[in-house]
Amino acid sequence: MPDHRLHWTKASHSTGIGACVEIAPHGTHIAVRNSRHPGVHIRFPRAEFAVFLSATKNGEFDRSHTLDPA
Repeated sequence: MPDHRLHWTKASHSTGIGACVEIAPHGTHIAVRNSRHPGVHIRFPRAEFAVFLSATKNGEFDRSHTLDPA
């Protein structure tokens, strides 16, 4: 069952076909869920989520940075 107390926001790159990442402020945490399974979410402390977003924006999870050169 979805948590209607949270205000969910979809990712700006969402394609609208139901495979979206959504986030919502949740006290001192950020809640994250898959739009296909709105009843389930995980929470991260805001500081940890900020580090994750920064790493993502800096390309640290891009395939070119994660592939083994060997």
